[in-house]
Amino acid sequence: HLFVYGALVALYSSEELFFCACLGSVLIGISVVDIRRFEVPDTFSLILAGLGLFHLFYHPGVSWSDHLVAGFGFSFVLYAVAEIYFRMKGRDGLGFGDVKLVFGLGLLLGVEGSIWALLLAAVSGAATLIAFAAWPRLPVDPLPASGLAFAPFLCLSSWAVFLQERAAW
Repeated sequence: HLFVYGALVALYSSEELFFCACLGSVLIGISVVDIRRFEVPDTFSLILAGLGLFHLFYHPGVSWSDHLVAGFGFSFVLYAVAEIYFRMKGRDGLGFGDVKLVFGLGLLLGVEGSIWALLLAAVSGAATLIAFAAWPRLPVDPLPASGLAFAPFLCLSSWAVFLQERAAW
C-alpha cells in the first residue's frame, strides 16, 4: 500500500491525493467484505456514490449526463443480468450489492470508464475461474460453494481505470 500511495503523492495535488486515498480505502473495504461475506454493504455503496458526486462537483468540465447515464445505465444492465440468471437458474448469481456498487462506479468513471472497468472485471474474474479449474489439486478449495465474489474484480479494475483517467488529465 505504501508504494501505491507514494506514487499517488508524486502524481497528484494534496486534494486529489486525499480523494484518491478515500476512494482506494472504500474500494479495499468493499473488496474485503465481499470476499468474506459475499456482500457489498450499503454504507460503502453510499460513500462511493457520494465520492462520485463529489468528483463531478470538483471537476466542472466533466459531463454530468455521461456520468449519470453510466451510473443508472450500467446498474440497470447488471440488474437485468442478475434477474435473467435468477430466472434461468433459480438462484442468485449476482447480488444487488454489485448493482449498487456499479451505480457509484458509474458516477465516478462515466460511460467509457465504466465500460473498461466492467470489461476488465469480467475478464479477470473469468481468468481467475479458469485458473482455479486448471489447478484442481490446490491444497485448499479456493472457491466456496457459493462461487466467486465479483466486487473485488470491479473495485480493482475501477481503481486502475480511475487512476489511468486521472493521469491522462
